[in-house]
Amino acid sequence: MEPFTIQALAARIVAQFADDDETETLYVVRLVPEGVETADGRIMLDDSLEFRSDRMPMMGLDRTDEQHKGAVFVGNLINPRMEQIDGHRWAVADLEWDVDDDASEFQRMVDEDRLRTVSVDGIDYDVDVVVTERDEEGFPIAARYEFSRFVIGGATIVPFQAMDGSEVERVASGTTIDLAHPPAAWFEPPTDGPHRLRVTDEGRVYGYVGTWDSCHIGGPANVCLTPPRSLTDYAYFLTGTLQTAEGDEIPVGQLTMDADHASLRISAASATAHYSNTAMAAADVTIGENEHGIWVAGALRPGLSDAQIRAFRASTPSGDWRKLRGNLEMVACLMVNTPGHAPPTEARVADGEMLALVASAVMVEDDVPELPQLADLFAEIRELVAELRMPRLQEKADTLADVE
Repeated sequence: MEPFTIQALAARIVAQFADDDETETLYVVRLVPEGVETADGRIMLDDSLEFRSDRMPMMGLDRTDEQHKGAVFVGNLINPRMEQIDGHRWAVADLEWDVDDDASEFQRMVDEDRLRTVSVDGIDYDVDVVVTERDEEGFPIAARYEFSRFVIGGATIVPFQAMDGSEVERVASGTTIDLAHPPAAWFEPPTDGPHRLRVTDEGRVYGYVGTWDSCHIGGPANVCLTPPRSLTDYAYFLTGTLQTAEGDEIPVGQLTMDADHASLRISAASATAHYSNTAMAAADVTIGENEHGIWVAGALRPGLSDAQIRAFRASTPSGDWRKLRGNLEMVACLMVNTPGHAPPTEARVADGEMLALVASAVMVEDDVPELPQLADLFAEIRELVAELRMPRLQEKADTLADVE
């Protein structure tokens, strides 16, 4: 590595503070795209990219070396996400620099645009080798490596990258994102495993309402009430539209707060009206399902106070499902207090069939033994009630007969 010089130090200071004292320099790393083939025949297929975690190591190497030998730790990749860039889905993350001498030196080279290209480090993958060329005797001489699954475990700053565009970018954050028209990338499904709802400082909202293997707290004893799956692609929740920064119109629903859940005994239309009339819409999100559970992704609404954002962050999303077209469909999602302070989950059941469900506390995993179907249970209850009522009905009939 080159030693520090007065000129280099001055250049770095000027680069960081040239605009004004309030401008902060952020570092965004373009890791790897889907659907773009490298010069040596590697390609990440659509929906193949995954992230190992929300915090991954960033290494630095200022010379060409096989398998990144000799690389040093320079920081962490945080807030990994997928973004639409130049017509392709890119794996992107923010770079949080370390504070030691190695990290400072690499940050200096990035600031001076001397070294900023990146090579992604995979920790697990599924790949098919497709022969693209053979010699006269039929032996393969060229191939394409198609990755159907590639788990990103980190990245390394290197002199030469395999993919054009894989690099560290300096971004001035003196101005905030316009939450009236948030980036389309914020509405992409989460790329990591199930986790609580997250809110970034910029106003991005993403996370899970519930997982498929989770049970509602406070449900009937020994009965695991799991989140219902939508048969309408959440049409009853996605009733609004939002224009993104790119000008796209996307369907959205609202995460609301500062209200109570609607009664389980009212209709779906009345429940929707309840939230519209009494709750404050705090975020606009899209919603979907994956192998983990029900996810939401979107943005806070403009104009929220610091106190409201703080309350939103400390709350948990709680869905409201109503019976529509023969299936429980989500019609609203309310932010409620954390477990231990929120009311228990309630379920309205009639004739052995779930009619409405509200999750007024966070969903948690629980091992619950299998029980007879609710329909059988309620059939037994109806028979018992009938037996108890028969003597009274017979007595009333006798009384009426005597009167006549």
